[in-house]
Amino acid sequence: MLWTKFALPIDSYTVAGIIRRNELEIELYCPLSKRNKNKPRCCNNLPGFAINLAIVSVVSVCVGAGKYDQARYYTRRLCRDAMIGISCLSIILYLSAPILVTFFNLGPDAAQLTIQIVRIHAVASAFLWMPAFGVPNTLRAAGDVVWPMSVAIFSMWVFRVVLAYVFTYVC
Repeated sequence: MLWTKFALPIDSYTVAGIIRRNELEIELYCPLSKRNKNKPRCCNNLPGFAINLAIVSVVSVCVGAGKYDQARYYTRRLCRDAMIGISCLSIILYLSAPILVTFFNLGPDAAQLTIQIVRIHAVASAFLWMPAFGVPNTLRAAGDVVWPMSVAIFSMWVFRVVLAYVFTYVC
């Protein structure tokens, strides 16, 4: 019996696939499901996920046809639409943060800190998520995979690993 598990972490949801007896089951973990009640996740980036899939398809068709001006136009338009959608959901998340925090039965100090963190995430997500994930998807769709991968590896080592060490042992 062959059991292979693979997971692809995505910001607010996790898609996990389990291959079992040559069957592929895909599960979408909902942030409010009973199965994942101890894993709160933020859903304000869903328009970005959906439009990133469209960006890859649309830009690859435009680049394949040699119409680079259309690729630029649709990239800008889809990124703008995604940022509008993410901003709308971020505003809702920002305003409903105190209500959402009450679901987790936290103490008053932890609740205030959680509200601040959720609000910081909502504001930052509205401005940073689409440029961080939309532009690399556009480059990948256009056939340039070296530059996005190089930037991703560099930024992971500098901003995640090194800063985690600095904040853990130095500060």
